Amino acid sequence: MTSRLIGAIAMVALTFMAGRAQATTISIDLTSSFSESTTVLTTGFFGGLNGPAAPALPADATFTNPFVRTLLDRTGKFWRINFNLPSGFSNLTFLTDIVVNDEVALYLNDQVIAVQDDTTAANFSEPTPEFILNADGTLTDNSNPGPCLSSSSPNCLGNGGPIGWDFININQSLFQVGANEFTILGFDTCCQSGIAGSLAFLNTQITFDEPNTREIPAPPALALLAIGLIGLGTLRRRRTF
Repeated sequence: MTSRLIGAIAMVALTFMAGRAQATTISIDLTSSFSESTTVLTTGFFGGLNGPAAPALPADATFTNPFVRTLLDRTGKFWRINFNLPSGFSNLTFLTDIVVNDEVALYLNDQVIAVQDDTTAANFSEPTPEFILNADGTLTDNSNPGPCLSSSSPNCLGNGGPIGWDFININQSLFQVGANEFTILGFDTCCQSGIAGSLAFLNTQITFDEPNTREIPAPPALALLAIGLIGLGTLRRRRTF
C-alpha cells in the first residue's frame, strides 16, 4: 500500500514537471504593425473569373512606407505584416475577416491565397467576408455567399453562382517555421474621382499549438517529488533491515 501511494505521488509530480502543448494565437488587425509598399497600381486589376490571377508582389525592399489604409480613385496598394511560427508548431488554424473597398487579394509567403475581384456593392454585405482554414485542412467560408474553390464550383460567377470570394486556396503547408509574410492588396475601382476606398476592416487570427517543452517545476510539483523521493528512501531502508 505504501509503495503504491509513493509511486502515485511521484507520478503526479512528474506530470506537473512534464512539458505540455500550449495554444497560441497571433492576432492581426488595423492597429497591427503593417508596412506599405512604394509600389502603387494604377491600371487594371485581376480580371477573369474562376480563380483570377492576382498581380505579382513587389520586391521586399519596397515595403518601406508607413501604413495608410485609404485608397485613391483607381489605385491599388500592398500592405504587409510579418509573423513568426515556432519549430514543431501543429494544429494551425487561420481565420481572416476582411473588407476592402473595392477589390482585394491576399498573399501568404508569396502565394495567392484568396481573391475577390468583383465590384458589385453587395459583394461583402453582412456577414462580413470571413473564411477559416481549420486544423484538419478543411475550409469554412462564412462570407456572403461562399467561395469559388474551383472552376466547377456553383459559387463561381462564371457558372451562374452568386457573388462572394472568387478564389480561395490555402493549406497548412504554406506556413513555415520562422518568419512568415501576410500581404494584402487593395484596389479602388470607384468611378467617382476624389472619393477614396480603403482597407475598411480586418480581423485575422492565427492559432496553433506550440511544441512540448520542459517547464520549470512549480513549487507544488517539487514538494510532491521530494515527498516521493523521501518515501522511496525510507522504503529501501526498511527492506534493507
